[in-house]
Amino acid sequence: MNDSHDFSWQRLAQQAEGLLSVSSNRISNAANLSALLYQELTGISWVGFYFLYGETLMVGPFQGKPACVNIAMGKGVCGTAAASGKTIR
Repeated sequence: MNDSHDFSWQRLAQQAEGLLSVSSNRISNAANLSALLYQELTGISWVGFYFLYGETLMVGPFQGKPACVNIAMGKGVCGTAAASGKTIR
């Protein structure tokens, strides 16, 4: 993804672990992790998190263009992936 010759998945994982070790708050961690991934992974247009509330995915911290605020389980790519528990590419 990153076309820089010095990109390292191991370094990215270490940076993520460092960010996530500072707090146990899921909102803070999601915000920092989405910022890190958006910064480090070239060619990515959106990185973020949705949180499940009942049967609805609600947008959480993200980097990129504005996103859908809520997504019903089973609807669209994200809702279908959440309902099935599987990655969709």
